[in-house]
Amino acid sequence: MQQERNEHNICNHNNNNNNNNNNNNNHNNNNNNNNNHNNNNNNNNGDNKNNNIIDVNHILKDEMLKNEKILNYIQVSRVEKKIYINDYVDHEITVKLNTMVKEFLKKISVSHEKLLLLKKKKRYFLGLKECYKHICIDEPKIVFIAPNIEPSLNNIFDDTLGKIIAKCKEKNIPIVFALSKNLLGKCINKSRQSIICIIDNDSYIKECNDIINLANSLKLCK
Repeated sequence: MQQERNEHNICNHNNNNNNNNNNNNNHNNNNNNNNNHNNNNNNNNGDNKNNNIIDVNHILKDEMLKNEKILNYIQVSRVEKKIYINDYVDHEITVKLNTMVKEFLKKISVSHEKLLLLKKKKRYFLGLKECYKHICIDEPKIVFIAPNIEPSLNNIFDDTLGKIIAKCKEKNIPIVFALSKNLLGKCINKSRQSIICIIDNDSYIKECNDIINLANSLKLCK
């Protein structure tokens, strides 16, 4: 009798183990299914992100193709390797004018650095926003603008530059288009510069006036 009970208990124990194993197998299968589901979701998310990136790039490409100014800029500056001349330039740009501007900027740059060391007033300001601010509140002697400022998709640079040119004309501040962004920066030992606003031209008044007179003589009829 005792032996039968023991055998019965052993059978029950084995059955319980089998049930536990079955439960574990079912649990593992469920985990595998969940993992597969998560992997599918991740793959779908990855595909969606890639699709979004492709869509954005496609939109940007379409916008660039529609923008004739950008196409012209790319053609001239990158393909033909020439200095792109924007349509805001209202006078011819000659070798003589570029040389005079280069020499003037190099001289005034040295003086500017000395004044900075003495913590005195700056002789010029750089950057579209900074120059626009000082054109509004000060009386600049002359403003140099690079003729090859690249057009932008969002027109932010174009709008700011348009405001600068309009304000200069309103206040009769001379604008001279010369050199390029790269060369304007080199003249004052800086990186590429779109605009240089000269506030103080003391000691270089004659050179400044000569540049203004030459630029005026090169005005284009528009």
